[in-house]
Amino acid sequence: MAFNVENAIVPFNEETRAAFTVYLSLNKHRYRVTNKAIRQWDTYLTNPLYEPTSKHDYAKRAYVKTHFKTDELGLAIYTQATEHHLAERLVIMESSILDIIQEEHCQVGHSGVHGTWAGISKSFYGIIRTEVMWLLKRCQVCIRQAQNRSRGPLVPIVSTKLFERIQVDLIDFRNEPDNVFHWILHVKDHFSKYCQLYALPNKEAKSVANAMTYWLSAFGPPAIVQSDNGREFKGAFKELLLRYGIRIINGRPRTPRTQGLVEQANGTVKQKIIAWKRENGVPGWAMGLPVVAMQINRTVQRAIKKTPYEVVFGQDMRREERVPIAARAAMAIFDEGPDITEEPEELNEEEELAAQLLSELEEDATQPEAGLGDPSCEEPIELVDSQDELPDTQVLAHRQQQRETCQAEAQVNQKRAAAIMVTRYSRRHDIQVFKVGDLVSIAIPRFDRGPLDNRRVLGRIKSVPREDRYEVETVHGVVQTLLPTTELLPVPPEIQFQLPTGPSKDVSLHYIAAQESTTDIVQTSCNCKKLCKSRRCACHNAGLQCSIACHLDDHNCQNLSSVALRTEQGLRERSNKRLRLSKAGETSTPQNESVLGDDA
Repeated sequence: MAFNVENAIVPFNEETRAAFTVYLSLNKHRYRVTNKAIRQWDTYLTNPLYEPTSKHDYAKRAYVKTHFKTDELGLAIYTQATEHHLAERLVIMESSILDIIQEEHCQVGHSGVHGTWAGISKSFYGIIRTEVMWLLKRCQVCIRQAQNRSRGPLVPIVSTKLFERIQVDLIDFRNEPDNVFHWILHVKDHFSKYCQLYALPNKEAKSVANAMTYWLSAFGPPAIVQSDNGREFKGAFKELLLRYGIRIINGRPRTPRTQGLVEQANGTVKQKIIAWKRENGVPGWAMGLPVVAMQINRTVQRAIKKTPYEVVFGQDMRREERVPIAARAAMAIFDEGPDITEEPEELNEEEELAAQLLSELEEDATQPEAGLGDPSCEEPIELVDSQDELPDTQVLAHRQQQRETCQAEAQVNQKRAAAIMVTRYSRRHDIQVFKVGDLVSIAIPRFDRGPLDNRRVLGRIKSVPREDRYEVETVHGVVQTLLPTTELLPVPPEIQFQLPTGPSKDVSLHYIAAQESTTDIVQTSCNCKKLCKSRRCACHNAGLQCSIACHLDDHNCQNLSSVALRTEQGLRERSNKRLRLSKAGETSTPQNESVLGDDA
């Protein structure tokens, strides 16, 4: 195997070594052993004729002889075995601390502070844990393998109008289908939290668009529709929204938290479906979706402190009358109508009681409501003639006022809930804010890198177009998408790297990951809509068969691998044409290679 020295990374560069020397000079501690002290200790241990010059010198010699000793050749000093450290430990001078930490850190395979300090504390004396922590934060190998732990400022979405923004998502029920239905379209208004559920046979864009027309016909077109980047929200669904002038907002790929309202509500929908099935004892779930939606819409929401139905319609949802069982049976009999061909039968006591209850309910229904024709009211409202189809204008104005008041209260409560959320988030997390010129490391998506590639790539903040969104420049170009704080980590100023001079081209993270890759084997997949028999297909062009990562479940491209190997994604050798950095600092791109990479 041939080693490429150019791609090798030194854990600690010269800038880090110089900064560590300054750090040691500014942070003294009692366990530090300087070069002068080690020579004096050697005199105490090897020269029996040495006479102390003062009481402090006498006490210091007694301490060194009690706790330390030299080896047989007198070349090194070791500590005596104690209860806490049973093995002898080598005393390290101040000038050798960095080399010892680097050697131990590389021996444990860059396993972090805990693994490195465990080996150092057992074998060496003169190094403390804080020095190990300070130095490992500047390890160039560990920086490229760090996990995402940055937290940016929380910017909650606050809607101010009814049906201004709605979020849509699909709930997967393929493991438990109901006849032909395998999916549920969940549509939720962000302001009122009002939701509707629609059963779908598949997740095609046409089926989603047909279900979306029911929402549009009932509540009208919203201003914004927010969804993820799935294929089901493209094509016919996108055409339907554009026809009504609706703005489409897609969340970041593989980031469900960008539309957390509907994602969190999906779990609530599943729980209520399970409860409905247990109450009614039915195996299916499609016929229970209207009931589940009604249950959610009549539940008080924590953010707005009202029910979604109340915010939308300005009044509470009417509660169904709990009619006794006997009355239900009598109502069913009377609804069927009497049979005039048969003689009437005499009613028993239970049937007479049911008929009496039914008559009382009918009398209560015919009584006028309070405030409608009641002379005791201060401001009586005139009754509308039964022949007139238009309701009273005063009643409409009163209900409209109720809706406006309810929505105004919901708006205030939602803003208050958003402020509380931001306060709790800020107390719980350390908010990271970057400035122009800061050094950062960018997280490379798992789908764009190999299992043995670096997780991060170094860059520099070029601009901050808006809050929590940064434009980052790397050695290979400027990332064409704005990156949030959660995908960036601060890099110490000691880690220096040279950026190309002159204007940089916009590139994708997929292209940057390919340039930073250390392997010659890459995964290959296609996204062909038809047959994979031409050179336009990446799999066919590489002489590979398609896997499950290429197409949907029901698509047969006539190039599928066998069932036993279909889960294994195709592999091919990476081209040797890589982006190189010239001596002058300018980037040179080989011919016939796109700067945008496979994403172009």
